[in-house]
Amino acid sequence: MISKLTSSDYCSIIICLIDVIITIITLVLNEVNALSLWIISIVSQMFVVFAWIYSIVIRYNAEDEIKKHKNEIVKLKSECDNVKRQYELEMKKLNDEREIMIKQLGVISLAFKCHNIHNNQILVKIPDNSEEQYDALETYQKISDGNKEEEIKKQTEYLRNKYISSLFDIFNSYCRDCTLEIQKIQDACLIINNNIRKISITIKLFCEPYYSLTDRSEDIKVYTAYRDNDVYVSETREIGCRIFSVVNNTDFSQCLTKDCFIKNNISKNDDSYLNEDTEFLKFYNCTVVVPIREQVQKGGKKIWGYLCCDCYNNDTSIEIFTKVNAQYLFGFAQNLATFLETLDNNLMDRFDKWDNKPKSILEILYNKIYKN
Repeated sequence: MISKLTSSDYCSIIICLIDVIITIITLVLNEVNALSLWIISIVSQMFVVFAWIYSIVIRYNAEDEIKKHKNEIVKLKSECDNVKRQYELEMKKLNDEREIMIKQLGVISLAFKCHNIHNNQILVKIPDNSEEQYDALETYQKISDGNKEEEIKKQTEYLRNKYISSLFDIFNSYCRDCTLEIQKIQDACLIINNNIRKISITIKLFCEPYYSLTDRSEDIKVYTAYRDNDVYVSETREIGCRIFSVVNNTDFSQCLTKDCFIKNNISKNDDSYLNEDTEFLKFYNCTVVVPIREQVQKGGKKIWGYLCCDCYNNDTSIEIFTKVNAQYLFGFAQNLATFLETLDNNLMDRFDKWDNKPKSILEILYNKIYKN
């Protein structure tokens, strides 16, 4: 406290002490019988000194408290400023995320809209394409006489193959649009969650439709029928080169009975995930798979294959795919099942009276795509 005394405080102390000394000297020089007066004077002077010292202590204690409270106020103000800045940063982040979400939801909405438009155009094109081929055949038969039976047979075979090729072209066109729009939607989902990754879309088909109530899963053969354009151009992953089973692939077997399969951050020693492709970790460690299926009579399911989405994730502390990704993928798989059913119905109607009738559109696609 002494270090906090000002020059005026020191002057006050000195004056007070001088006053006490003068009083003592004056009393000593006076009559000795004035002892009582001398004692009273000394006591009163000492009382004044102690009162003055006490007031200084009180004042400086008060100043310490004031300074302490001022420091607390400055600290609280600083904390308030920090909170305010943090709030502003959080609000900016939320607004930025909101803008990103609105933008990506717009991308998702537009992708669905484009897909539905293209889907309707394709579904209308299938019967129109069939009519065109058969009108050409009927016209040719009318202008030919009975002596050209062999030529009619050749022309019929030509139109048959042309029709099959046109269906295959329609299939490729549909899959190209489908995988493109799926990529847009899945990319948007990852951007919203701040998990930007390079994803791949794959369409796996069976060699023939699988009926859940009658067929055995052990007999199913699966192959890669289509990949998104980026993978196709890069030629880094197989298309139509291998046959896979269902029972030896966890995602395939699970999707025979469930709506989806989701697996993130698959490791080399993960015993819960089976995959016949021993080199799959070169390309992905996160995957979501949904069945391409439709309901049939008596509660059974008709499954055409699988729609798959995968990516590679280096940060295993986060999960890339969620149920949201699977739900969007499942919607496209439902449309794909309807598309394949429409192709199959038109094919069966047109080939009803022809020799070498294919079992289904899957047989046509398998013969066109599978390289072996």
